[in-house]
Formats: sequence, C-alpha cells, structure tokens
Amino acid sequence: PTLARDHRQGREMVLRHDWVTLYTDGIRYLEKAPLMYWAVAASYKVFGISEWSTRFPLMLGVLALLLVTYYLGSMAYGERGGLYAAVVLATSLGPYMFTRFQIPDVIVGLWMALSALFFLKSLQQETPSRLVCWGFAATCALNVLTKSLIGLVFPFGAILLYLILTKNLRHILKLRLISSTIVFLVIAAPWHILAAVRNPTQVTAAGTVKGFLWFYFVNEQFLRYIGKRAPPGY
Repeated sequence: PTLARDHRQGREMVLRHDWVTLYTDGIRYLEKAPLMYWAVAASYKVFGISEWSTRFPLMLGVLALLLVTYYLGSMAYGERGGLYAAVVLATSLGPYMFTRFQIPDVIVGLWMALSALFFLKSLQQETPSRLVCWGFAATCALNVLTKSLIGLVFPFGAILLYLILTKNLRHILKLRLISSTIVFLVIAAPWHILAAVRNPTQVTAAGTVKGFLWFYFVNEQFLRYIGKRAPPGY
C-alpha cells in the first residue's frame, strides 16, 4: 500500500513519456512541483519500479543534507561540531518521519541548507564570486522546482531579515543580480512555461476548466493559505 501511494506520479511519467504534466491514476495533477517526481521516474528508468527505487532519491537527499550540515557545522564550530551536527540531524525525528512517505520536505531542507551555505560564503568575500552567487541562484531555482514558491520565499525571507537586523542590505547588490537572475530563470522557468502551455484554461460547454497557472499559483500558493483551496483541504 505504501508503494502504491508513493510511486504513482513517477510511474506515470515513465509510462506516459510525459515529464511535463504530472498525473495520478490517470488524472492530471497540476498542484505540485515536479523535481521529486522526476527523480523517482529517473530512478525507475535506471533500476526498475520497486519500493527500493522509489525510496532511492529521498535517501540520496538525506545523505546530501547530512554532508551539507556537517560542512556548515564545521565552518561554525570546527570538525567535531560538524560531526555532532550531522549526527543530531541523522538521529532526529523529522528525517525519519518525512522519508516514510513520498513528500519533498527533506529535499527542500537540502536546498535551504545549500542556499544558506552559499549566502554565508558570499558574506565572507569582499566581492562574492560567480560560483557563490550562481550557486545561490541555482539552489533557489531547484527549491522552486521542488516545493514551488516556498523555495524562493523561505531563503529570501531569512536572508532579508538577517540583512535588516545586521544593517547590511547593501550586500544584496553584491550578489550579481542580473546574471544570478538569469541562472535562476534558466533552471526554474522552462518547466513552468511548458506546463502552462500544455495545460491552459479551457472554456467548454460544461463550464470553465481551470488550467495549470490557476491550480499551481492561485489555488496552491494563495487560496490554500487562506482556507479557500479547491477542493477544501486541511
């Protein structure tokens, strides 16, 4: 039952040869970002469809998150601090709970940790390098492809608050804004554009069928958080 719940979107990607529009049991699934399902579908292509291959991308995400946590801890408190930080995370309840079923929260945590790492590196450089600035932009873009606008709002909100508290807002201007924005759009924009083109709003005899842009941005990113989501959810 767990596998049947968790592998549907990735399995249908492989069977339909459609990596743009997500499906669940033959029904379009326009609410979520695709990166985690892409990873599962790629795992199926390489290893075949099984419970192990379903879990494999999340397992890699957890291992990568532990390594980034170790590195961040080492930057702040030395190698022993990094080791303890990684051990604490590895034995915490969250990673255990959020890898029992197929949700992207661990992967979101990985991109958040990496974006924090790149930002901290930028603070250490008089003129932040392209690698640091573009790395930050790329991790934000991957986060958007993992968890939609949360992937952009959360890191930018944390960084903006930090820069306000430290009275260092001018640091934003050092982050190579034009080229970093281009990097972000090159990674994040194509799927959103293709999904909108392939799933437009349609007016039929039975009424208006809302398309990708409404489901993904309005319904899931706005109405959901004010209790007006359709269909009503949690």
